[in-house]
Amino acid sequence: MPEVRPEIILKYFPDLSEKQISQFSQLFDLYSFWNAQINVISRKDIE
Repeated sequence: MPEVRPEIILKYFPDLSEKQISQFSQLFDLYSFWNAQINVISRKDIE
């Protein structure tokens, strides 16, 4: 999964505060961690 860089987000949301930019930057690691724990992106047990 490609990492979402702040530059990409700022292209679409140029008025974000520094705090919001920092929070977006932290989301990739958070989503990756939880996806590995419970596989929220692709559930293999539901068909």
